[in-house]
Amino acid sequence: MERKLLFLQQACIRLQIKPKIFDTLSQAVCWIAQNRYQIKHILHLLDDFITFEHPSGCGDRNMALLHLIFNRLGIPMAKHKTCGLSTVMEYLGIVLDSGKMEARLPMDKLVRISELLNSFQHRHSCTKRELLQRLGHLNFASRVVLQGRSFVSHLITLSTTVKGLHHHVKLNDECREDIKMWLYFLTNWNGVSVFSNSKTITSDDLRLNTDASVQSVMGVFTRGSGSRNHGR
Repeated sequence: MERKLLFLQQACIRLQIKPKIFDTLSQAVCWIAQNRYQIKHILHLLDDFITFEHPSGCGDRNMALLHLIFNRLGIPMAKHKTCGLSTVMEYLGIVLDSGKMEARLPMDKLVRISELLNSFQHRHSCTKRELLQRLGHLNFASRVVLQGRSFVSHLITLSTTVKGLHHHVKLNDECREDIKMWLYFLTNWNGVSVFSNSKTITSDDLRLNTDASVQSVMGVFTRGSGSRNHGR
C-alpha cells in the first residue's frame, strides 16, 4: 500500500513539473526570437506559438526564422498544426480576425455550447457533473462573449449545493434566466468581441457637463469635440 501511494505521489509531482518544463523551454524560444532574431511580436501558451506582423512588414520572415530556431534547437514542429500567413486564424480555440479586428468563437464551438444550453431549458434537474461541464464551456466562451460573465453566478452557486458529481441539483428560475441570457448573447453577438483599446481615459480627457433644465439636456465632450443628447 505504501509503495502504491509513493508511486502515485511521484506521478503527480511529475505531472506538475512537466508543464513547467514546457513553459520554460517556450519562454527561452520567445526570448531567442525577440532578442536574437528581432521577431517583435510573439506569444505562447506552453508549446503553442503565434506571431504578429504589420501588413507592411514581412510575415514570411517570421515564419522562416521560427523554423530556423526550432531546427537549431532540435524541437520538432507539428506541420499539421502550423498555419502560414493569414488575417484569420484559430489559436487556442479562438478565431482571431485582424481584418475585422475581432475575436470570436469558431462555429463548431458556438453550435455545441448552444446545444448544451438548449438541452437545459426544459429540464427540472441535472447532475453536478452536467452542470460543471456546461460551466466549463461558458467559462471558455466568456473569453470573447464578455457580456456573459455576469450570468453564471447562479449556476456556480447551484453547483456548490451538493458534494458528489453524481448528485442531482434542481434548476431554479434564476438558472434558467442565466441560460436564456447566454443563448441570447451566443445568437445575437455570435461570440464576437472587438479588440479593446488598452489606453486609459482619464477625467481630463473626458469632460462631463450637466445642468438642470426642463428638457433634461445631457452632453458629453471629449477633447473639445462633443455631442448632446436631449431627453425629457
